[in-house]
Amino acid sequence: MVSGDDSQGAGWSIRLVAPNREFGEAFDAALEDIAVAVTLLERKGGSGFDFIAHCLAAPDPAIIESRLADVAAAAGVKAPLPTIEAVPETDWVSAYQNSVGPQSIGRFFVYPSHFEGGAPDGMLPIRLDAGMAFGTGEHETTRGCLLLLDRLEQDGFRPGEILDLGCGSAILAIGAARLWPDARIIAADNDPEAVATADENLERNDCESLVETALSDFFNGDILREASPYALIVANILAGPLIDHAGSLVANLKPHGRLVLSGLLTTQADAVIAAHAAYDARVVDRTELGDWTTLLLSKA
Repeated sequence: MVSGDDSQGAGWSIRLVAPNREFGEAFDAALEDIAVAVTLLERKGGSGFDFIAHCLAAPDPAIIESRLADVAAAAGVKAPLPTIEAVPETDWVSAYQNSVGPQSIGRFFVYPSHFEGGAPDGMLPIRLDAGMAFGTGEHETTRGCLLLLDRLEQDGFRPGEILDLGCGSAILAIGAARLWPDARIIAADNDPEAVATADENLERNDCESLVETALSDFFNGDILREASPYALIVANILAGPLIDHAGSLVANLKPHGRLVLSGLLTTQADAVIAAHAAYDARVVDRTELGDWTTLLLSKA
């Protein structure tokens, strides 16, 4: 349901009742390229959670309903009905900047543009701002991916071809470029706005010559098919799509190649593992942060 007008400068909210905390957290992850802040509050009597996502621009109802359907399908519940409405004008970017500072994730130093200091010696800098597509380093799924990429490089893994699938802000592609600057790296997303944001972030980080961007729904894009197979694929998406596309993910991976999979709750990890095991991809490492799990798989 959509209400309110599309007034210039107004903020927007997405409201719904989540059946449980895990559902709310999964939908939070699915909206990181759209929402600048999310509130999840338990309702009285244990009747679910009030979920409120705050947005800078009017969200597309079709996109919201599609992502909500994906989360509901992965959780095995009926999708709740969202309400999208305009709210009084708010300077969300300033609010974000006042609350977010730099953070260290493994050897990565992720910082916003308003941060005046420099990266500590020996750290790999990644510069990202508020209002970007999914992936600012704050969410456990993004952090988990960066930690596993860092661990892979320190273990001596040297991929020649890397794909950041569902790249969002391109934070993971930038991280890969910091670790493996000689690799061919592609950052792909099925959302044109995410690809545009990825291009902006690559330029901010002087990585535009190291990473190609592509608009692609999984492996439908010409660039992705031409560059396949990959030595490393990173997919920080959702459990449902990862399970549905397990076959194509493994098929586009070189023998002994690696898959970094995230966007899944720990309770969903076994199903994701089983789906990929059916195509001879086995877990070799994993990291758990809060309720979220990031997996590292190897193709036989």
